[in-house]
Amino acid sequence: MRLKAISSRRGAVLCATSLLLTFSVSPLHATSFSATWNGVGTSWTTATHWDITPAGPTFPNNNGVDTFDVTMATGANTFNVNLELDSLNFSATSLTGAQNLTINTGLTWSAGRFLGAGTTALAAASVSTLSTGDAPNYPALGASRQLTIAGTLNFSNNANLDLSGGASILNTGTFRVGSTVLVNDVEIAPSASNTTQIINDGIFDLQADGSIIAPRGDFDSSTDGFINNGTLVKSGGAGESGVDTFVLNTGVVQANAGTLRLLTYTQTAGRTDVNDSLRVGYFGVEGGRVTGAGTLLDADGDGLSVMLVGNSAAVAPGASQGNSVGTLTSEAGVVFDPGSRIEWQLSDATGTPGVGWDLLDVTNTVNGIVFNTTDTPGEELTLEISPLSLINFNPFTSYEWVVARTPTALNNAGITDFVTGSVLIDLSGWNTPPAGTFGVSATTGQLLLSYTAAIPEPVGAVVILGACGLLLRRRAVRPTLVDPTGDLNADSCNRVA
Repeated sequence: MRLKAISSRRGAVLCATSLLLTFSVSPLHATSFSATWNGVGTSWTTATHWDITPAGPTFPNNNGVDTFDVTMATGANTFNVNLELDSLNFSATSLTGAQNLTINTGLTWSAGRFLGAGTTALAAASVSTLSTGDAPNYPALGASRQLTIAGTLNFSNNANLDLSGGASILNTGTFRVGSTVLVNDVEIAPSASNTTQIINDGIFDLQADGSIIAPRGDFDSSTDGFINNGTLVKSGGAGESGVDTFVLNTGVVQANAGTLRLLTYTQTAGRTDVNDSLRVGYFGVEGGRVTGAGTLLDADGDGLSVMLVGNSAAVAPGASQGNSVGTLTSEAGVVFDPGSRIEWQLSDATGTPGVGWDLLDVTNTVNGIVFNTTDTPGEELTLEISPLSLINFNPFTSYEWVVARTPTALNNAGITDFVTGSVLIDLSGWNTPPAGTFGVSATTGQLLLSYTAAIPEPVGAVVILGACGLLLRRRAVRPTLVDPTGDLNADSCNRVA
């Protein structure tokens, strides 16, 4: 094949009948820089404040090509431009700015304060660590600064993070707290009268024991607190982890290991899975479901804790995913408001409470179980009955099951304010509902569900009547005997007829 060389300003091109090779200019080479703040002055953009290796840019800021790994271990710094860094190791006094700081691969934060109205953003690919000693220079957010987490932030043992002056945390990634029993409590401590919130839209995973969020100072528990739209889970630690502030849930809260403490807790949607222990003071279930086969613990052991189940909210004892029956135990009193629901599953019609069917076991003696429901339309309690791999059930046999119970000894509250006819039966969980009749009643200590057997078709009576009818018909068509000779007497004629 004959090649012909053609010169060009943009490079050499070799042409042939069936071949064209083009050599283009290579792209710019990306450089990774290490930058250390020398503690002199306060301005981020001043070149003399930085030691940068290799030499080049005047101050660290990713430019779409070059990246920067930055260390700040001393002094105070102010920035007035939006910054993007590959990583930041931060233990200085403060970093202040109304602009945004984005960290792509990770923040290592052991001391110092992020201040100013902008955002410190941990990108989706980042894995960051927060660890610290004690005050006064433990990590802090202030002056309306927001920390946003799209990646993973590991909040290590013995760490503290102070939130003040309207600062907030928005987690859309994974916020993981500890992995072992703490020597000292981990604390995320809101400490100002301005609204201070932690908003979780991702996973907030408590793997350690201690007071995780502990307000101090001038703190308004009605507005300052923890808002969960994602998943708040205690997945590790056999002891107790506390979120000791106002908690609002619209997502999923799971007490899966040890005890999760939520002293002022309101749920307007979503669900709460009590798979181990959940300690509550006031638990307002205004929407969604409370499920599980664990225990709701009383806040102080005085019996004054209450779970209030509101309109459209439901309590569903048993496994949180509905794949097995079980007992949900409550040391808190339980109050059912008009429009509330109990979701109840039956697995073995002749079994025992909590084993053959779901059971709500309220051990509280101060309030017991209170029904604010009535027989007025719209103000009833709905009992949703569903079979779950049902055995030993015969629709032509009557049964009675304990749905909920509470102690009835002297001076115990027991069950109060139950009105006959105030429970609606929901059988939508059955493919074909049984032909019998369900009914609900209450004693001083038990909420009872009864099933009255269906009346079987009277098959035997139909057969007997049919046989009698046939006999009568046969007798009716038998011919009359005639005695042409006059030899038959009357007795013989009667016997034949």
